[in-house]
Amino acid sequence: MKGQDDIPKQSLLHVLKNICWMLKYVFKYAQTLAWDKVIRIPITAASSYININLARWILDSVELGNFWGVVLRIVMIYSVLIAGNCIMSVMAVLVNPQKKINLCTGIRKELIEKIGRIDQLNFQNPKFFDDYTLALNEVDNRAVQVLETVGVMITSIISFFVITGTAAGINSRYAIFSIIAAYFDVALGMIRQKLSYRQTLETTPDGRKRGYIGRVTYQPEFTADLKVYPKFHRLLIFKYEQAAQNIKRIIYQYAKKIIWIDQAQKLTGVLFKGMLPWIWIAWLLIRQEISIAEAAVLSSAAISLPETFQKYLSNFQNMYSHSLYIEKLKQLFSFGENIERDDEGRTELRQPVSIALEDVSFAYAPDMPAVLKRVSLEIGHGEKIAIVGFNGAGKTTLAKLMIRLYDGTEGRLSVNRQPIDTYSVKSLRSRIIYLSQDYKIYGFSIAENILMRPVSGEEDVKLVHSALRRVGLYEKVSGFPSGINTCVTREFDSEGVYFSGGEQQKLALARVYAGNYDFVILDEATSALDPVSEDEILKMIFDMFDDKTIVMICHRLAAIQYVSHVYFMEQGEMKEEGTHRRLMELQGQYAEFYMTQAEKYETK
Repeated sequence: MKGQDDIPKQSLLHVLKNICWMLKYVFKYAQTLAWDKVIRIPITAASSYININLARWILDSVELGNFWGVVLRIVMIYSVLIAGNCIMSVMAVLVNPQKKINLCTGIRKELIEKIGRIDQLNFQNPKFFDDYTLALNEVDNRAVQVLETVGVMITSIISFFVITGTAAGINSRYAIFSIIAAYFDVALGMIRQKLSYRQTLETTPDGRKRGYIGRVTYQPEFTADLKVYPKFHRLLIFKYEQAAQNIKRIIYQYAKKIIWIDQAQKLTGVLFKGMLPWIWIAWLLIRQEISIAEAAVLSSAAISLPETFQKYLSNFQNMYSHSLYIEKLKQLFSFGENIERDDEGRTELRQPVSIALEDVSFAYAPDMPAVLKRVSLEIGHGEKIAIVGFNGAGKTTLAKLMIRLYDGTEGRLSVNRQPIDTYSVKSLRSRIIYLSQDYKIYGFSIAENILMRPVSGEEDVKLVHSALRRVGLYEKVSGFPSGINTCVTREFDSEGVYFSGGEQQKLALARVYAGNYDFVILDEATSALDPVSEDEILKMIFDMFDDKTIVMICHRLAAIQYVSHVYFMEQGEMKEEGTHRRLMELQGQYAEFYMTQAEKYETK
């Protein structure tokens, strides 16, 4: 994606392509909104024609002494206007809000699906994240705004020609004032739009920081720290104010230029929308080149013509502004898929599953040092192994390569003796599960937290009950009035429930059990528990997944007694491997690592 300082130059054809790309979602999810605009165009154009001519019709009829004819004409005109406005009002209040929700929901749905296909490594790139944030902020309303812009453009250009034609029939040179006024207004507006867009780009990173702090002070898992650490709020306030000051500085930098543009717009507006047109009308009246009725038409045109033409040109310019934001959405929707792309012809992974790594290295970026360095290991079906080492040794990164959240930069990673990219990603992750230490429990029902999808049918209910029994939560959940349909946390439901840290880990394990995976990777799955609770969970894990392959990623060694093979990592390298007994006999790095915890854990 482009950097923040790059504002792309856009040809008219490019802008129109972007507008059409956005409008396709309107026709896909909310055609009624488009038809509403089609209906409004002739009604608005007719209103413009009536408004510009009404004074002349009345004055001409009065001069002819036809009072009742004037009354009848006025009643008929306003009856038509009222009927048209009623139709538009019903659409605006009853129909359009629902269709707008359909439109926003449809686009958001596609965006969520797309996010799931963007490689995980991209989310660690700040530039990608800034553009991603900008796109997220635009996705719900930009399509509606684009439709509104196109509708106003078509309506205003039709109204402009109606008004211009009427005014030109009286005096052909009169419209020049409105055209000049609108031209200056839009030309200056184009500069203002570009400045506003650049300002938005530059304030987005600090806007993200403010949003992050907002989440920290809102989400329950963070708010406890505000109480536990009495001065923590000072840090949050400092960070928030720092981001706010940066935004204010950027706004001030652009404000000086914007003020000059605004004043120039007001000056040209006074000259060409007010003073000069009225002087011209007065001149024509003095020279008796127009009648009072015609002067009334020109006076109406003096007010409405500049506004109408300005609407057209400003909305024409809005298309360029829309196009810049649409470009971000298009980039996100068309963002290259590598790992997450499931091409036709890829093999479906079947059980049982084995994994082998041969001299695998990995770096998060070409200019960054390798996190993994020539790692080799082989994990056969049904094995129970532990990958241990100090924090930062590369254990978690290794686990993410096995589930293919990342691809190695060097070496070979094989699944069932085939390169890992032989298999479709969905198939791979339907057989291999990675439960990280940062697993999340969501504000949905207990059943949805276990299945990680909507509940459909009695079979799903039975599966959830079975998973809860295996992890020892069935009795507790059965005691809730809504059972497995009980919402976790009270963020959205006042009858929601909270689970302790150990119970949350059991829910996460129930999630793994319900998936019926063959290869289970548990990353620091018990790191937050006390020794007694840790041993309870470990016994449950190795009993529940007795017929599965288990890979324990850990720096605490309580799991050692349950595994048959241990790999010791340090600074991205596989330093030692073997059984616990053999590694202790070597008296190497693993033995030293183990002895630091020996007083806490004993092997069986």
